[in-house]
Amino acid sequence: MVFGSIIAGGTAEGGAAVSFPVFTKLLHIPPYDAKVFALLIQSIGMSAASLLIFIGGIPVERRVLLWASSGGVIGITCGAFAFSPLLVPNITNVVLMATNAIVGVFIYQFILQGVTDNVRGYWIASVPVVVVGAPLGALICSILSREAIVKMLLVLILIEVVTSLILIPLNLTIICYSLSGLMLFLLVFYWMYQNKTYQREGWIY
Repeated sequence: MVFGSIIAGGTAEGGAAVSFPVFTKLLHIPPYDAKVFALLIQSIGMSAASLLIFIGGIPVERRVLLWASSGGVIGITCGAFAFSPLLVPNITNVVLMATNAIVGVFIYQFILQGVTDNVRGYWIASVPVVVVGAPLGALICSILSREAIVKMLLVLILIEVVTSLILIPLNLTIICYSLSGLMLFLLVFYWMYQNKTYQREGWIY
């Protein structure tokens, strides 16, 4: 939890990127419980990190927050009600993910009644660690270079991909969809990288 909370507070990955694979692959916790726990704990950790970001005067792209948060609220609401039952189980993004996670917690706790006693127990036990670890991660990553953060995230993503390929049974359909999605988004990211419209114009405080 210490490692996951530092990753959550300092990057756009979120603690769920660490907790969900560990819970499902190592601890064999049911995917639904792992998903809801990841959402609950992310709402605490990223909110704590966001608070440190604002108090410390660390710059964020405020122009992005309103529009992206609005889309995130709509997306997580649609996901919780429409898409989730059908599925098999950077600094500015920290603030965005905190907002989305809080909305998700409200939906699962008060509307879907999806927070089980086990998940609530995991959450309560983890809150003290995450409240400290997430702001610490935000502080550490504000000091690190962008290249160092990118390399750290690439290592985490590589570990996740390799373990998933080993543990999850694959068929031709899944492989084709995965490769198609990968190529599509790589092309989109490359186009955005080359397009001057999406180049950063400077910080807004």
